[in-house]
Amino acid sequence: MSADEYARMTPRQRRIYDLHRLATHSSLPVQATPMSEDVAWLVRTRIEDGAFSHKAGTRTGVMVNGGGAQGKTETVCEAVAAFEDEWLALHQQINPDAMPGTRDLHAPVAYVRCPVKATPISTCQRILDFYGEDYKGMRLEDLVRTVNAAITDHATKALVIDDITRLKLHREADQDVLDLIREMMSMPVTLILVGVGIPTSGLLRDGRRDPVTKQWVFPPVRDRGRSPNAHAATQHE
Repeated sequence: MSADEYARMTPRQRRIYDLHRLATHSSLPVQATPMSEDVAWLVRTRIEDGAFSHKAGTRTGVMVNGGGAQGKTETVCEAVAAFEDEWLALHQQINPDAMPGTRDLHAPVAYVRCPVKATPISTCQRILDFYGEDYKGMRLEDLVRTVNAAITDHATKALVIDDITRLKLHREADQDVLDLIREMMSMPVTLILVGVGIPTSGLLRDGRRDPVTKQWVFPPVRDRGRSPNAHAATQHE
């Protein structure tokens, strides 16, 4: 409507009209772009590949990197939600491998955010909070075992850890969390890690492939010896 038409409305009519506009513009759909479609396709195919795999060993995951407010989390959540809908429909909403009486405890996708000043214990607790598991009084070894059991019992095929770049790696606890994530890569779940500035965060140690030697090259570690094993990052690369 024109400005003149809006001006002729009563205060109550203008307020109702403004509320309708507010509701409409607060719930706009996510705009797909060629990049978001490529990311969503990669995430879904990687999850599906891991979901149908029964072999033991490390599962190949995905790291989604980008600047703030670019839609990383929304894109990943849309992709994993679409996978979850299809997976639940494929299995009639239940977990066929669960024990009788627990078949409805089916969570194909788990989503958590990396804790602020994360430790292995708080990271495990954050994951168990998603499942509603009781972890009171558990040691780290018990927490890791319970996380593994929860992922298996709920038939979780994808674990999304958002804000992964809260790990600064200058703290020993952050490095321990990174080791925990490497251990999770051997669990029967595909890891999707989302963060801002992952290549410069230290999570990858800036590894690059030398086109001449065909080898992975890692620059010197400049953290005063706190993490001297530069080759450990090859697990993520």
